[in-house]
Formats: sequence, structure tokens, C-alpha cells
Amino acid sequence: MALPPLEREVLDYLSPREYEDLVRAGRDGEPWARLLLEEFLDGTRLVLGIDSAVPEERLAAAARLPRAETRAAIAQAARWCLERGLHLLGFPGDDPAEGWRHFMAVG
Repeated sequence: MALPPLEREVLDYLSPREYEDLVRAGRDGEPWARLLLEEFLDGTRLVLGIDSAVPEERLAAAARLPRAETRAAIAQAARWCLERGLHLLGFPGDDPAEGWRHFMAVG
């Protein structure tokens, strides 16, 4: 009898060091860190998947930025994620006034 293929374990937690770096950046006033901490983490656990997509308006509030300045913070958050094998992705919302929606994925 053949063994089933190995299932890959999905990384859905930040390491203690990554989490502390993110918290420190948030405390230092970095908007990109605040939006990750407030919208894409539950403690150290990542909130993953398109079903958890967040509109830019909510990210602007989390980052404490005017909506017009939020995309730069999102881009910086996406770079931080990419360096750790995470992906902060976006897609246009259903309503053009809503803007883009963003979600976290691993891979």
C-alpha cells in the first residue's frame, strides 16, 4: 500500500522575532506596521485568505492615514511580507467607490 503524499504545512503564524519587529515598528509610528497588526493578525496568527479581504478605507483607518496616502503604506507592508514568504495581495472591489480590497496569503 502506497503512503499518501506528504501534505505541506501552511505557515500561519509569525515567528516571535517577526512579531516583535512588527510591534516595534508599529510603536515607532510606522503606518505599514499598524495596518498589518490591526487587520491581518490575530495575536501572532495571520488572518489569511480572500474571504478576509479588507477594503482600503479600513486599512487607512488602521494605518491612521488619509486614504490618499494609504497605498504607499500598503506597498511597504507588502514588501515586508514578501521578505518573509508572505503575500499581501489586492483586487478591485465590487464598487469603484470602495477602491481595492487586500488580503494575506502564504506561499
